[in-house]
Amino acid sequence: MIPRVVLCEEHPRALVRINTCKTLKFSISRDLLHLDIEPVDKCIEESDCLLYIPYRGLYHMNDLVEPLKSGDMSYITIVLETRRTLKMYELQLSRENIQMITHSLDDTFFRGYIVSNDDKIGKRIMKKLVKQYQSLSLPIYCCLIKTISNKPLLDSDIIKDMNVRKIRNCELYYSYGKCIYVRRIGVSRFNISLIYSISYSEEFLNVILEIFERSRMILDLRLGRVDRFDEGLKTVLDVFAKAETTRLSN
Repeated sequence: MIPRVVLCEEHPRALVRINTCKTLKFSISRDLLHLDIEPVDKCIEESDCLLYIPYRGLYHMNDLVEPLKSGDMSYITIVLETRRTLKMYELQLSRENIQMITHSLDDTFFRGYIVSNDDKIGKRIMKKLVKQYQSLSLPIYCCLIKTISNKPLLDSDIIKDMNVRKIRNCELYYSYGKCIYVRRIGVSRFNISLIYSISYSEEFLNVILEIFERSRMILDLRLGRVDRFDEGLKTVLDVFAKAETTRLSN
């Protein structure tokens, strides 16, 4: 995965060197909805942006940003996160032209994401992604998070009132309308599958955010997906289906 520039309200601009003669400034528009692009002849101001490199971290940048180059073309990806939007821009730049594709940010952003202390911006992006998924108004929400963490959920208030079932190297937490399936892969590596009824949509979001805060690294995030179909997951689905059937019949 290629590095991405992240612009947010705390870090609103990136100066990108296209060639020795041309520098472009990318900044957040006044309405906080779009990306503004303008040439700058002299760098009278510094970049103030974040550079996200998968498996390495999220870094503050105040230097000129160097895009990826191939021949006369330059390529850069910019994520725009504000209180009003979450978008990703893929740009192809040349001496004369700018070609831009805009689309919604997806969950691939968090593949290889290193969580730093008090990572407010990463948490905001995670929250927006989940809410974007929940806007589909599905009857059941699913999520797979592959994480490196010392304590994924073992001492959390979220699971204190849930039933627990041990399945080999897995733990299943469940109650009416919600299941959390935790599969241990190594000493501190876990695959966590969530299956929640729409009735518990807010709790679904809160569980994901808590897992994020407890993680050192998010290896993968798949909204709308669960882990591979094995004996433990079959038990998860059976328990969830029985609980939902009982709840709806009452």
